[in-house]
Order: sequence, then structure tokens, then C-alpha cells
Amino acid sequence: MKDPANPPHFDFSNHNPGNMSESMLEIMARVSSLEREYNAMKNHISTAVDGDDAACSPDRATTTSSPTSSTISAISLPESERFHSASCLFTPIEVVNSTAAREDGKHPDYSVSSMETAYPSPKKVFWLNLQPVAPQSLESMEQETRMYDTAVLRRSFDIFFSHQNQHIPCVNEKQFRAQFDSFLQNDSEGSADQHQFVALVNLIHAQIVFLTGDWTDASKVPPAWDEFCRAENILNQLTWLGSGNILTIQCLLIKGLYLLYIENSDAAYNAMSQVVRLCFKLGLHDQSSWNCDSLELATRQKLFWTIFFLDRYISFNNGAPYLLRECDFDVELPELLPEESLDRSPVPFLSAAVKWAQLCSEIWDTVFAKKAQKAAVSEEFVASMDARILYSISRLPQHLQWANNRHRLKGTTDVPFYVLRQTVILHLLNNQLRLLLRQESILGQKYSIATANECVEIASNTIEALYDYHGIQQPIGRFASVFYSVSALLHLACIILGDHDSQKTRANAIEAFNKGLIMLQDLYPTFVLARHTFQRLCRIIDTVKRAMLKFNNTELQDPKEFPVPNLAATGFPQTTGFWSQDQPIDPNGDMIAQMSNGFSDSFWPTGVRVGWTTDELNVFCMDDDLRRLCDISGL
Repeated sequence: MKDPANPPHFDFSNHNPGNMSESMLEIMARVSSLEREYNAMKNHISTAVDGDDAACSPDRATTTSSPTSSTISAISLPESERFHSASCLFTPIEVVNSTAAREDGKHPDYSVSSMETAYPSPKKVFWLNLQPVAPQSLESMEQETRMYDTAVLRRSFDIFFSHQNQHIPCVNEKQFRAQFDSFLQNDSEGSADQHQFVALVNLIHAQIVFLTGDWTDASKVPPAWDEFCRAENILNQLTWLGSGNILTIQCLLIKGLYLLYIENSDAAYNAMSQVVRLCFKLGLHDQSSWNCDSLELATRQKLFWTIFFLDRYISFNNGAPYLLRECDFDVELPELLPEESLDRSPVPFLSAAVKWAQLCSEIWDTVFAKKAQKAAVSEEFVASMDARILYSISRLPQHLQWANNRHRLKGTTDVPFYVLRQTVILHLLNNQLRLLLRQESILGQKYSIATANECVEIASNTIEALYDYHGIQQPIGRFASVFYSVSALLHLACIILGDHDSQKTRANAIEAFNKGLIMLQDLYPTFVLARHTFQRLCRIIDTVKRAMLKFNNTELQDPKEFPVPNLAATGFPQTTGFWSQDQPIDPNGDMIAQMSNGFSDSFWPTGVRVGWTTDELNVFCMDDDLRRLCDISGL
């Protein structure tokens, strides 16, 4: 064991200055990485010994008053003290988990109280207890960025500007690439803007790495966390006491999206609050105060309305009030530049996204606001708002209307992929609002058959769109495939578990639910968000599957009546014996085993078990680590 009183001596006498500088940078990077690993391990051990509540309590959290330290997780509130309205996905997941628990309690072999510890917390954020990053000098973080493989960074930039920036046009591509070339040549070394630009480079790279990388290993930190921490460290030092400029806003917007992607919507909401504050401080909310040419005018307009859209998008999905109210700004929507065409410009999508955000505002004020009149959330309001959403869809440009462009996802087309993605995302956003309008009645099991049919139609439409979208080659689409499927699956689960007598409605819901799970299963091996989603939904999935088996056994008389997803048309792997007519389910046999054994071995990802016994929890695509979290007896 090393003696701390006699630290080792390093002889640098044989090193020339260039090699010594490079060696020191490598040592600093390794020390920083080891510190983060140590903090993560210490936090993990503390959580294992004292339980989640102790780890999340304010008195156990690591705090710091230093402006150079990250405040993302310095203070973690207990779940009971966090506010998330029903527009946040975690809230309805908790409600449907309660419904599933009640259904489990009706089963003679289940004890609801004993099962409470068998499933993960439905509101758990899996990377919530991340330790604050260790402070570093701005110069050292700049040098760490210079050590990156430039070709790797440029590939991230290519994906970002070809796909992501077409939806959130907040960064000027030509200006960014020119500034990156200048950075590599040390043309503006040491300036505050260069340090912020380094943060922007790291944030863009972190976001693209998270969206595109294959993440098969269990990790205590999110993908690309080192890059994010580097950018966070820079921003915390440069924006101390509220300073910042437009480059700061660009960094914070990318930061907010990354935080939403890693399931920390509270931190994303905090980033957006900084953006809105800077928006007012810099006069970005008042177009009349701008003194710029037409190109800069269009750039600022795009940036402002991107802020407006992301404010609603992040706030809504965090279940918190939106921050930028329309009475507090005066900025015109951007127009097409002379060199832009209607179907190749980000402007039409941004305008449509703004319309979606305005509808979000009205729904929040009427349904979720603190002083909202609950009586206003009537069938008439739902029907009226639903009609307005459909009208908004009908007014979209032809190249952004899903019904007119779905065929392009199934064959060759000369339409750029980002245009097809814009079409899909708008369709999913509007379906999300339509389901949200009906969420309270569906989750509360107080709905009519007409409402159930509407929800099944909307949810099925969402899953069909995701199926088509998921079946084509696209670099950053996995987040949408998981994120937008959750609301659809929850509504379908409630209808499958409901007490209504419509066999057709329930059969259609079962078809769509099964199809959505198969899509998530395909993403499970390589996308961490898909695995986390299964953890959150595992109890719901298990309960719904038993309801599906009961429905097939006792209610469905003719096997031909049971709808089977057309997997061949989408390129997904085929199943054998699952609801098939050539291998009917034996009503006297082990239904769960028959259901799981019906999938061919090639269907499941490597390492995922098939053919479970009745002593094991049968959940779609659970690996052994996840099974240990959810294993129960008595099934």
C-alpha cells in the first residue's frame, strides 16, 4: 500500500515540452475520469445500503456553493415533494401501475402488498443521483476537446445539421463550421466566446452520441456523460451571476434536450428557465429593438421561435407550467429566404411546431393550471379542442401531412429524410395532444365506448406511424420510437384492463399493444431508454398480458377473429405459434409459457431468455439483470 506521507515522485527530465504537455493532459483527463467513477461508485454503494429514499434525501445529497460546480443533482428532492402534472409521462405510468396492482389483487395467487417491492418505482429516474462534476480549468477542458478525433466530431456535426437542426434551427451551420475551423487553428484562443463554443461542440457531440450509439452495457452514468460534464463545467463558470449571450442560449437549448433524453426533465426545465431569462435580457423577445440585416433577422426569428417551441415541449413533458407567455413578446414568424424552397426549409416545420405549442398552452391553461376550472374539461371542450387539432393538421403544407406522405417511408424516395422525420414528428406530437385530452377519463376508467374507440384509433395510429418510421434507416429516430409509444401503450393498457363489453375494441387494443411492445423489444438490446421504459412498464405489461390471455381463452370463440400484426410488411422478425391458428393455445395448459415459447429463438436479442417456467416473471425482452430486479414467485 502506498504511503500517503511519501507521495511518488515523477521524473519529467527526459520529456520535451511538447510531450510533457500532452502527457499532463492525458493524466488530467484520466484523473477526472477516475474522480467521476469514484463518485458514481460511492453513490451507488450508499444507495444500496441505505435505500433510494436515503440516497435521494436532501441531507444525504452532495452540495456545493462553488459557481464552478454542477448543480444538476446537487440537491435531490424526495418523490413526494416533486411536482409533475398529468402531462408528464411519469404521472400516468404511476396511475396505470396502480390499476395493474388492483388487477393483480383480484388474482387468488397474488398478494398486492408483497408485490410492491417486486417492481421498480414507476417514477424512478434512473440517473437522478449523479454526482456534481469536479471543477476544471477552462484551458484544460479546451485542450481535452482538442484531443478528440476531428473526424469523429465532424461526423456528429454532419448528423446534427442534417437531421436535428432541421427541427430546432437554433445554430447557423456555416457560421458553426467556420468557427470550428478557427478553433482548430487557435485563432481566438482564450476568449469567452471560444470557451462557450467548446461547450457547444461537446453538447452537440454528446447529444448525437446518445441518440446514435449502441449502449449494451449497464452504466452508472448516461452515454456521453463526460462530454456533457465538460460543457456543463464551462457554462457554469462563464454564466455565473446571470451573464450570457446568444451563444449561451444555443448551448442551453442543446443541453436541455440532452437532459430530456436522459430522463431528467427537471434539469431540462431548469435549463429552459435560463434560456427564457436570457431571452428577455438580450432583447430577443422584442423584434423592434433589433438592428440587423435580413439574414440575421431570419436567424434571430428562427432562434426565438425554437425557444418558444422547446419551452412548451420540455415544460409539457415535465408536467410544469410553460415559461414564455405570448403577451410578453413581439416577434414575427420567419419567412422563407430567397434561396430556400418550401419543402426543403425548416421554416414550415417550425411554424407547425409553433402552432402545436400554442395548442399546448391552451390545454395547459384549461386542464392543468393551478386555477383551471375543472368543469371546463368537459366532453364539449375535448371535442372542440380535438377538432382544432385536426384542423391544424389539415392546414399543414402537403409535404408535412402524414396521410399524404406515409407511402414515402415504405419505398424509395428522393425526399430528404429530415423532411420525412418532420412529417412523422408533427403527426406524433398532435396525436400526443389528442390522447392527453382523453387521458383523465381513460386512466380513471370512466369512459364511454366511443371514447375508448377514439383512443384505440389514435394510439394505433401512433404505433403504426412509429412502425413505419422505425423500419427505415435513420440515425436519430430511436428516441421518438420509445418516447411517443409510451402514452399510446398506457391508453391501450387501460382499455385492455377495462370493464367494457366491446370485444372488437379490446381486440383492436390488444393488436396495437402487442405491436408496440415488439417495436420496443427490437430497440431493447442497444438503446438504454428502451430498457428503462421496460423497467417502468414491466408490471403493466405483465398484468396486461394476463388480461390478453384471459380474453383469448374465455371470450374469443373463433381464432380467426384475433387480429395478428402484419410484421412481414415492416421487416420485423417473425414469430411462431403466437396467437397462430396452426398452433392454437391450449386452454388447459400453461398459458404464460405457451405465450412466451411461441417466439422463435431468432426473434429475441442475444442474451434474452425464452421459454420461461411458471416460477419466473414473464415480461417481454427482459435480460437477466432486469429479471433480478423484477423476479417474483407464484406465477
